[in-house]
Amino acid sequence: MSKEIELSQDDLSGVLKTDGLTVLRFSAPWCGPCRMLAPVLETIASNRDDVAFVKVDCDEYKDVPSKYGVRSIPYIAIVKADGTLVEDMVGANSEANINKLIDKALASQG
Repeated sequence: MSKEIELSQDDLSGVLKTDGLTVLRFSAPWCGPCRMLAPVLETIASNRDDVAFVKVDCDEYKDVPSKYGVRSIPYIAIVKADGTLVEDMVGANSEANINKLIDKALASQG
């Protein structure tokens, strides 16, 4: 079972899954919708081992959100090992919608 980890450095390459996809959750402690989404992503992360999960604090790591053009949070980006964006989603969403997005991203990878 996978678990969501928190970005602890400005260099994302150290936390991206090398042989698959990584789900990046961009959020901030002051963001109400981000706090609502947190337990949903934690549940998804605990039930899936086909992708990695990383939480990115937008206040602490300002360069990472700008790399993905994050303009609103919460923002979910599904990326390849090289950091290329595969799928994304803005706002607090349901577990079902997020799982569909992950499944779509995985299917697009072949």
